[in-house]
Amino acid sequence: MSQSVFRNFASGVWDNGASSSSFAGGLANNGTVSIDAGGSVAIAGPTGNDGTITNTGGTLKLLGGAINNGALTNHGGTVEASGLFINNGAYISDPATNRFDALTIGANGYVKGGPGDNFVVSGNFINHSTRNVTWVTDQSTLTLTGPNAIDVALAGADFGANAIGYQNNFAWGDLVVDVAAGLRLDLLDGNAVPGAALYTRLFALNGDSIADIASDISSDFNIYYDSSLAGNSALNGGTYALR
Repeated sequence: MSQSVFRNFASGVWDNGASSSSFAGGLANNGTVSIDAGGSVAIAGPTGNDGTITNTGGTLKLLGGAINNGALTNHGGTVEASGLFINNGAYISDPATNRFDALTIGANGYVKGGPGDNFVVSGNFINHSTRNVTWVTDQSTLTLTGPNAIDVALAGADFGANAIGYQNNFAWGDLVVDVAAGLRLDLLDGNAVPGAALYTRLFALNGDSIADIASDISSDFNIYYDSSLAGNSALNGGTYALR
């Protein structure tokens, strides 16, 4: 394991291929980094990306926190981010598994995913993004999990119980709230525009009954779901008060 920071300059191209690599000192990338199927890269120190990182079927472990100001693409692989992951650029998943201890999206940051993309957040998920047009997660799954109370700051606007709320509005395909281990949510407003909402096609409350949702989620803002979908049958098309 290299103890120094791995510095990849703007003209640099580093292809890890299917090898296993680890860097204790961290990564400072201004060029191009690639990980191929079967490959793995573990970065123990802080990661800063102002270039391009592409993981195609491999495993990328960011163990010391990360700031992405460039583009990070996960094609059919796994990204595991310990500590705080700050995304000020593009985070693209196609389709893949993405795990975060805590995730903050800056004003210019955005996430793109589709069917089969899973985003698992076990700590605070703070979304300050203003990139509602380039943000695409309306067919992706967001799983909120963990043993603690966490903050979730919302970037979406409240259009009421209307299909327009799913268009260019930071919507998700599936929202899974896993309270089995003790998770509790506090929903907050994520940007400077007053008001917020969270739109999801499917809503699942794992580890508790819908009747107890008020003890699991605290919010002044609405969560909207698609009552026409069979996967929401437990909700019975109802409206439920939040704490």
